[in-house]
Amino acid sequence: MVHVDSSIHSTEGVRRIWLDVAGCAICKASAEMVLRAAETLSWREMGACAQEVSAWLNEAAPGRVPDGASRASEPPELPPEALPPEDLTAMLRLRDVPGRSRCASLPWEAVAHMIAESR
Repeated sequence: MVHVDSSIHSTEGVRRIWLDVAGCAICKASAEMVLRAAETLSWREMGACAQEVSAWLNEAAPGRVPDGASRASEPPELPPEALPPEDLTAMLRLRDVPGRSRCASLPWEAVAHMIAESR
């Protein structure tokens, strides 16, 4: 379970965001990545980043990629100060294990949903 709460400073920035994660080590590690990204990105950038990362992680799930379509094997390009490329590259292997990719995507999905709901 991932619970997301925040305190919004303005529509352009996040003053404080925290995640209450009751899950596996992968989910907790991914939540730490979310928190690091939120420290440097604006509210709008964080919403876009969270959507992009969760979509990338979920691409490998059965039924997510239409037959004949290719999936992006490279992680999304994000500002390196928000999320170092090696952090996303480390999650690349998770995409081939649907249950584990779901664990990694939950914190990103929760933040993307929260930001979308706050607009």
